[in-house]
Amino acid sequence: MSHHDDLLTQAQADARLLDAIRAIDFPADVAPVAAVLVAAVRNDACSHTGYHDHGYIAVHLDDDKRLNDARALALPRFRCILNRP
Repeated sequence: MSHHDDLLTQAQADARLLDAIRAIDFPADVAPVAAVLVAAVRNDACSHTGYHDHGYIAVHLDDDKRLNDARALALPRFRCILNRP
C-alpha cells in the first residue's frame, strides 16, 4: 500500500520522467519501446487520483497492479520492474 505523500512524489516524478523521455531522440529500433513507456506513465492517473482521494487505491488494487504491470512490460529491454510506490 502506498503512503499518501508517496503518491504526490510519484505524480511529480512521472511528470519529470515524461519530460526527460520526450527530450530523447531515440533510434528507430527502440522508439516504439519508449512510446509504450510514455503511454503507460501518461495514462497512470492512479497516483494523482490516489493523492487527492484517500482510499482510492485501496479500492482499486486491480488498476494499481495493471498500471505497475504496464510499466514493467514497457521496459522489456531493461528487464526491470518499475513499480510506483
